[in-house]
Amino acid sequence: MNNNTPKDRLMAHLEGEEVDRAPAFSAMGNFIWTSAEDMGLPFYEIFEEPESASEILRKPLELYGYENVSCPIDMNIVAEAFGATVSFYRDKDRDKVMYPTVSEEIVDSPEDYSTIEAPDVAEAGRIPYVIETIKKLKEKVGPDIPVCGWIMGPFVSSGQMGELSELYKATVKHPDAVHSLISEVTGFQIEYAKWMKEAGADFISLREPGASQDTLSRRMFEEFAQPYLTEILENIPGHTVLHICGLTDNIVDLMVECGPDGISVEQKNNLAENRETLDEEFEEHVNLYGGELGPYETLKNGSPGEIEKKVKKAYQDGADVPMPGCDVWPEAPLKNMEALVDSIKKYG
Repeated sequence: MNNNTPKDRLMAHLEGEEVDRAPAFSAMGNFIWTSAEDMGLPFYEIFEEPESASEILRKPLELYGYENVSCPIDMNIVAEAFGATVSFYRDKDRDKVMYPTVSEEIVDSPEDYSTIEAPDVAEAGRIPYVIETIKKLKEKVGPDIPVCGWIMGPFVSSGQMGELSELYKATVKHPDAVHSLISEVTGFQIEYAKWMKEAGADFISLREPGASQDTLSRRMFEEFAQPYLTEILENIPGHTVLHICGLTDNIVDLMVECGPDGISVEQKNNLAENRETLDEEFEEHVNLYGGELGPYETLKNGSPGEIEKKVKKAYQDGADVPMPGCDVWPEAPLKNMEALVDSIKKYG
């Protein structure tokens, strides 16, 4: 089947249709810092200014041929919207790669979880910045390039409002309070995702790094993560991808049951076993994304030849599209990103 544009190809792929080749897309962040350096921007500026952010985020198209763009950039948007304070490290060197982090939480103890209420999405924190960035990004890349809007999962976003380690403990000691907080965040996430779609996002990537088997048992995932991920995915119009950082070999079936159009796993997973599990558990084909493509150890520190071999192996292991295990590290060399994208197109 011929696909006229990158968007046509990706939408057909997500709908389970035959495509001429695999779409060279990512449900993760895919920009590198080379483009910002060339523009003379300080790293911290792109986290607050829509024009600068959209200019940087469109660069993967022309620099190394990725067939989609992604927004936003950092992982603290939701926690900040609820009232957490975020540090942007403006006192660091202009070219220092330091992502914003939560510097002041909004709760001191799990007993306070049930007091947290979701803010108005339209005016909360940097949500307006994200929405405006997506609008500008869509204008700049045009209708033929798909835009990914991504949101952090409700479990990790809840954990960012206090200490994430305390949230894990509270699932045992204060389960009702945990459910109350995650439910509040879930409702907010649904509205946030809808705003992204209205702004121009062609698909949504839901990313839940706090709910891998490294931190939650399968039973705990079923109680504290799966129902809320499912609720979000059921209420987002259009296409979706679910990504969970960390080891997820024993919950890939539960990830699929949440209802996305595809699941993304990181380099810790045994991709071949994941494919076997999904083929055995589900009658219809499940889109599986991943491979041994660590964003730092491989894409930043590896070589183009190594990356090509890992992309080829990912296809052999059953990936529909080889994909980095998380956001590309901004200091990844341009030649490595070219190798990644060229290999996805070559072997897919």
